[in-house]
Amino acid sequence: NRSVEPDTILRERQGHREAIRHYIDLDAYMPYPFTAFPHSYRKAAERYGRHTVEQRGVLPWVILRMEHELEAAVRRGDTSVVIQKAGYLSHYVADAHQPLHLTTNHDGQKTGNDGIHLRLEIGVVDDRIEQYGSALRGHLLPARRVANLRRELFDGFDRTYPLVAAIMHADDDAKQAIWPHGPLYYRRMDATLRSAVERQLGTAATLLASIWYTACENGQPAPP
Repeated sequence: NRSVEPDTILRERQGHREAIRHYIDLDAYMPYPFTAFPHSYRKAAERYGRHTVEQRGVLPWVILRMEHELEAAVRRGDTSVVIQKAGYLSHYVADAHQPLHLTTNHDGQKTGNDGIHLRLEIGVVDDRIEQYGSALRGHLLPARRVANLRRELFDGFDRTYPLVAAIMHADDDAKQAIWPHGPLYYRRMDATLRSAVERQLGTAATLLASIWYTACENGQPAPP
């Protein structure tokens, strides 16, 4: 399954170089809503230094590069690379819609919510993915041509980042259960965050399909 390879094969092969492709700690640069943050890697590196930018994550620029590589593979008719890049994009686009991939407080370590990252991804989302899928079925927007992927990514970050605080508050409330991090904890987390999770999953799926669609359209040879 190409979609999981960034977390398995690529991380094992490339280590830290791959790890930094899965997040961008926007709040390490400035407070939300990050209006002064440069959207290009070159400008960010010029302002903050390449080492700092690399340490704080390069997720949006990986997605942009991967989309160009997918489009080029479509143009060449290289099916194996098309499948690979499309799968990798599904992983990185999902990461871009996970609020905890946008913050230095990625595991709740700064607010007493230690371990929240895996509790959210596995205990809330993965364990209920069929329910979320059923809720979204028939309600997803159709794929469309993406005119400016860079802008869409950063606009998406602006909408996603406020969910960081919502996740921490949900965790604080759910931990009041008699058995912390037991079944009741996860039921409470799901009840509080369900609409947000559904929205993020749906938005990610629609954007991913739209990136694939756009790359396929742009990669078609020009008519004679």
